[in-house]
Amino acid sequence: MIHKIENEEDLKVWCGEVNSGNHKHLCDLQDVYARSDEKTIIDIFLAQEMNEKELTIFCVQKCMGSEKMFRLMKSWARQQAEICIEENEGHLAERFKELNEARRTFELEKTAIETQNKGYTDQIETQSDILERARTRINELSKENAALYLRGSELETELEEAYRENEKHNQFRSYLRETLIPITA
Repeated sequence: MIHKIENEEDLKVWCGEVNSGNHKHLCDLQDVYARSDEKTIIDIFLAQEMNEKELTIFCVQKCMGSEKMFRLMKSWARQQAEICIEENEGHLAERFKELNEARRTFELEKTAIETQNKGYTDQIETQSDILERARTRINELSKENAALYLRGSELETELEEAYRENEKHNQFRSYLRETLIPITA
C-alpha cells in the first residue's frame, strides 16, 4: 500500500483500492489521502481524462465524503470556466475592438456633421445679417423715395405756376409789343 498520493499512478492505485470494496482498509485509505497534499491531488485530477475523473470523483466521495468530492468538482468547474473564458476572450477582445472602432468612427462623423452644421449656421446668420441690412436699406430708400416724390410733386406744382406766370408774362409782353410798337412807329 502507498504512503501518500504524489503522482497520477499513486492516485490510480488509491482509487483502485477504494473501488475494490475492502472496507477494512478504509481508514488506512483515508489516512493516505489526508497525508497527501490536496493541491497535488487536484492538479493530478485536473490533468486526467474524463473517465479517470469520474472514477476519482466516485472514489473520493466514497472514501472521503462529499466535502472533498465537492472541492475536486469546484476545481474542475473553475478549470472549465477558465478554458471558456480563454476561448471567448479573443472573440470578446475582437468585438470590443470593433465596437471601439465603431464608436471612434461615430465620433468623427458626429464632429464632421457638427462642423458642417456650424458652417451652415454661420452662413445662415451671415445671410440673415445681410438680409436685415438690405431690408433696413430698402426702408431708408423707400423713405427717401417718398420724400423725393413729395419734393418732385412740389417742384411740378412750382413749375406749373412758373409756366402760368411765364405765360402771363409772355401775354403781357405780347400786349406791350402790340401796344408799344404802334406808338413808336
